[in-house]
Amino acid sequence: MVFGPDGVGKSDLIRLAQSKGIPAYDVEAFGHNYEDRKKGFKVLESMEKSDYILFGAADLKLADINPFMKTVLLLPPNYDQLIEKSDQYDYVLDDVNVNFSLLKDILIKTNCPKEYLF
Repeated sequence: MVFGPDGVGKSDLIRLAQSKGIPAYDVEAFGHNYEDRKKGFKVLESMEKSDYILFGAADLKLADINPFMKTVLLLPPNYDQLIEKSDQYDYVLDDVNVNFSLLKDILIKTNCPKEYLF
């Protein structure tokens, strides 16, 4: 699950993953508000049978996801705001620029099956 502030590139990252055949979903596409997106995420999470799925979190909260799911917090270059509880994420990547290198780094950190690595 990829978290981050608006504009950091979560949706771009999901599109890159999809272009490589990796099961990836942008939670923003599940609805126009938090409750709809949370509901859509829960439905898809329960139906998807893949061993590995990459989600862009939109406005989901850590409490909304399975505690065994790996979490990544992306922060854009020169992001000066304090991120509360950043120690609760498995990985915090700052000064990110969304590209295939970042995607590969995230796939490795989140134990992606080798079949999806490029």
